[in-house]
Amino acid sequence: MATDLIPSTDAGGRADASRFALHRVNSIEWDIVDTTVPAASAAHIIAYIYKYDRLEFGVTWMRGFDLRAEYSSPREALDDVSHAWAPTRRAVPPVMIPHLPPVTTPG
Repeated sequence: MATDLIPSTDAGGRADASRFALHRVNSIEWDIVDTTVPAASAAHIIAYIYKYDRLEFGVTWMRGFDLRAEYSSPREALDDVSHAWAPTRRAVPPVMIPHLPPVTTPG
């Protein structure tokens, strides 16, 4: 259900347009979900998060993310996957410079 989802945030703490969100299952379990995949699909859940103790959370990654298995909060795990998925700066075509014929001097 969309109202149960907590979106990831940018560096300023504002909700970003990330495709990932945090879904609280109960008081000690959360899921990181891919909001672009239907909830009925197995690919919808990116990771399972569970509380070890007051300050430690374990993460089981369901996709090929090579990220840590322990975090200090579910939000930290969500931010980590959002940053790992963020598109890298891509090369852009060079700026075209008009070419003019050489200047000739009379003589």
